[in-house]
Amino acid sequence: EKLRISTDRALEKGTPFDLELRFVTAKSNKKWVRIIGRTKSLDKNNKVYGIVQDISTIKAYEASLIVAKQKAEKANRSKSEFLANMSHELRTPLNAIIGFSEMMEQQLLGPIGTEKYLDYISGIRESGTHLLDLISDILDMSKIEAGKYELDLEDLNISKSVQLALHMMEGRAHEAGVKLSLDNQLAESLKIRADRRAVLQILLNILSNAVKFTEEGGEVRIHCKDRSDYIVITISDTGIGIPANKLPQVTRPFEQVSASYSRDHEGSGLGLAITKELVQMHDGNLSIESTVGVGTTVSVRLSKVL
Repeated sequence: EKLRISTDRALEKGTPFDLELRFVTAKSNKKWVRIIGRTKSLDKNNKVYGIVQDISTIKAYEASLIVAKQKAEKANRSKSEFLANMSHELRTPLNAIIGFSEMMEQQLLGPIGTEKYLDYISGIRESGTHLLDLISDILDMSKIEAGKYELDLEDLNISKSVQLALHMMEGRAHEAGVKLSLDNQLAESLKIRADRRAVLQILLNILSNAVKFTEEGGEVRIHCKDRSDYIVITISDTGIGIPANKLPQVTRPFEQVSASYSRDHEGSGLGLAITKELVQMHDGNLSIESTVGVGTTVSVRLSKVL
């Protein structure tokens, strides 16, 4: 029917056509063909000419790719849903390991007989904390991918959230020999509609990266600016920077800028990917600018409560 309609239109109006048709041969074989038709005017009448190409093999290959893609997507969704549902089971034993090792390290129930054991206990605590950070990142990313990360929105005092994040990062910055500074131009009463925990995670992820990739003696600066209907939080560092051609990678899950970058700075490679997703879930925007050897600037834009 399609071929007849296309041929009639070509004869009547000179309209070319390009069709892909499926049919069954006399021997019950299913075939796909591509028919390309053109017209040529002869003796004041249009004549149709063209080619017919057997594309059955191409169509079979396309169908197999579609099936493979659907299977891969289903497997990926299953993985994300499984990890999202395993959140409690994975975090609970690690929290116990960290908690009990801290008790032993502080010798709350009495002195440890051999001092060397304190070094071992400290190693257990530090390794447990690092592993918990990695697992938390993976679980958060999986919850986001599985659509199970739900925001608990409220009218949030953003200045207090920024100050809390800065306070929580002071210890790590002090250990790294990095100076933290804050330039807050927001009114103390200014509020945004946001999830308190997610906003704190956004700030901590960016600050943590800034401190991690800034060498001793460097500085991390936080600027908070008020605009007509949104606020901008900018976190700048004097760190190692990121090559311009590598910037798109840093917000992709499980990717880091280079092999040497990964070796020198441990992590899941998920911090900025999670941050970007959380910002977008708030209908916000995240942008990154960086120069190698000079530093990196990450800006987060979030809407105000009007």
